[in-house]
Amino acid sequence: MEDNINKFRASATRASFAQSLIKKLDKIERIEVDNEDVSKFNIRFVQSQVPGKVIDSMIF
Repeated sequence: MEDNINKFRASATRASFAQSLIKKLDKIERIEVDNEDVSKFNIRFVQSQVPGKVIDSMIF
């Protein structure tokens, strides 16, 4: 949103649009996000101790 504000602020025809974006941005609560790398994580699937029932096919 800040990039759009900076881009439209220079244009005379889009200045009012930039002002409305600034007002919206002021109302938004900002939160800090850590730059922790979460692109990789480990998942381990534990093999079941009790196997499921095997159902034989029935011939009709």
